[in-house]
Parts: sequence; structure tokens; C-alpha cells
Amino acid sequence: MLPPGQQQPSYPAYSGSVTPAVPPAKFGNCGTITDTPGFDPVRDAKVLRKAMKGFGTDEDAIIECLTRRSNKQRQQILLSFKTAYGKDLIKNLKSELSGNFEKTILALIKLIYLVNLEWLSNLG
Repeated sequence: MLPPGQQQPSYPAYSGSVTPAVPPAKFGNCGTITDTPGFDPVRDAKVLRKAMKGFGTDEDAIIECLTRRSNKQRQQILLSFKTAYGKDLIKNLKSELSGNFEKTILALIKLIYLVNLEWLSNLG
């Protein structure tokens, strides 16, 4: 029990009602990742191939390429990589990366419903 006048730390002090009420119409489109203009999946496949070819891995190039694309565009990169090099981009990334960085990059590339499914299966 908290002393009188002291508030639960996880509940901010709002005047009036317990939680702020914002009508849904004020939110509009909450999506922050949009298609990149001038996107070329073949060029991005080349960037990723170069980042993983030879000794070492250019992690910055991988981050720069994949984080600036929508999921739809990343799916096109997967297909272009397979078409251009005959290799599976996910398998290549798994062999080049490790730890939480690998998990994050692979989550970016997977279809969003598969990421959600994996997350939900780990809850139970």
C-alpha cells in the first residue's frame, strides 16, 4: 500500500479521468515505414552480396540497406538475391551474423505474420 498522496510509479498523473482519452480520428496513419522511392531490389541484392562476400561482414551496409526498406521491398530483395546469385539470402545472413544482431536482421526480412507467430509461440 502506498502512503496517502503518493501515486503508483507506473501510472502517470493525469488530471481528470484515469487514462487519457484521444479519439482514434486524431491518430490517422500510424505507419512509419513506407516504401523507399527509387527502390531497386537488384541493386540492394548487390549491396548485400558485397557486404557478405570475402573476409568479414560489412554490418553497416546490411543495416543501411534493410532498415530503410518496407517489408514488401525486403521481400523483393529476397527474390532478387535468389534470382541473381542462386542463393538464399536468409541462409547467407545466418552464416554471416550472430547473436541478437542476427535475430534482429532476420526478423526484418521475415514476413511480419511469421515474426508475430514466432513471438506468440515463445510466450507459452
